[in-house]
Amino acid sequence: MQLGKLRPEFRSGLDALTKIVFERTRPKQVGATMMTGPVLVGITESYLDALNHGAVPTISSSWQVNIKSSNYYLSSRGTGLTVSHKE
Repeated sequence: MQLGKLRPEFRSGLDALTKIVFERTRPKQVGATMMTGPVLVGITESYLDALNHGAVPTISSSWQVNIKSSNYYLSSRGTGLTVSHKE
C-alpha cells in the first residue's frame, strides 16, 4: 500500500515512530561485525534450520555460521573483502 493512501493521522504517527527508532537505536553489533540485512537473513535461516531439525538454536552459533558463510561468499567472488569477526 502506498503511504499516500493512508490516513494522515496514521502517517503522522508512523513518522514519529520512525524518528524515535532512528534517533534512539543503534545497529546490532557483535565484535566488529554489524548486523546487516543479509546477516539477519542468514541468522534467521540458521534458527529455522535448527528448529526444523529438533535442535535448540543459539545466537552465537548462528552468528558464527553466518559470518563464515559471508566470508566464503566474498572470497569465492574474488572481491578480496571479508567480514571482520572478533570473538
